[in-house]
Amino acid sequence: MRWSWHLFVVSYPQRDKLKCYLNSAEVSTLIHYPIAPHLSDAYAEELVTNWQINSYPITQTISSQILSLPIGPHLHKTEVQKVVKILLEVFKYDII
Repeated sequence: MRWSWHLFVVSYPQRDKLKCYLNSAEVSTLIHYPIAPHLSDAYAEELVTNWQINSYPITQTISSQILSLPIGPHLHKTEVQKVVKILLEVFKYDII
């Protein structure tokens, strides 16, 4: 069986600070879902007619905390180790 993962998503309460910290260490990150799905343009009509903006507080919290890390066969082992080392430092020493 082959796997085809394309996103490595983590959650961190201070996502934007973590993103800046990783970027300063030359680790590229992305925010694939910057807003909760129910607040996106795809649901604009339903939002106005049926949903309250704060109807899904957990979804809104999660969407403000998730960050995609680099993943894929193009990454060299040393690049993966670098990302892991940085994240371990962040979590262990609470440096953000």
